[in-house]
Amino acid sequence: IDLNATLGLDGAQTKQTIKAFIEDLYTISTETLIGIVAYNDKVRTLGLRTFEEQDEVYQFIDGLSTNGTYSGMYESCLRAVDILDGTVFRGAKNLILFTDEGDETTIGAILKEEVLKARVARRVVALDGTLFTEKDHQEMTELAQSPENYRFVADQTGLANAFTDLADQMRQTDRFVFERPGDFVDRPRLIRFTFSLR
Repeated sequence: IDLNATLGLDGAQTKQTIKAFIEDLYTISTETLIGIVAYNDKVRTLGLRTFEEQDEVYQFIDGLSTNGTYSGMYESCLRAVDILDGTVFRGAKNLILFTDEGDETTIGAILKEEVLKARVARRVVALDGTLFTEKDHQEMTELAQSPENYRFVADQTGLANAFTDLADQMRQTDRFVFERPGDFVDRPRLIRFTFSLR
């Protein structure tokens, strides 16, 4: 989550929109785990929290400042990847980025390839602000992996709609893991099915 001062949106309303999105995600399944990596004056991290622990997620977001100027997009993404990679979870793993600008830092260029190589689904909500460039647009498109995973918005209303659409998209995709004893093979076999209901 990019919550620095360049957003140009009401900070309290933006945090409320993000919390509503997270609440939507928790309704998809009680097995949902959500963690937060936010950057404003520095990068702050909250590890994965369960459905029962979701109040801790909301409190973390409420406590974030929205007046910093630190832009550590790829550092934040990589921290999120590390959290996901370090978690034993049979369902889909999603990295969701919200920002209003790319990452022009030297370290960002180095970390970018690590983020792109990560074995997680990547989704992006980008806010069109004064700092958002055509290069940023291309970068966000690459990060999102596919057009349906990229939402580009102009204002607070567009942001709320984008998060609602994204939650609906994630709700409509079910992932099943089927495991059976090896009746015809020497060892158990893991078979993964993915069904899109759209």
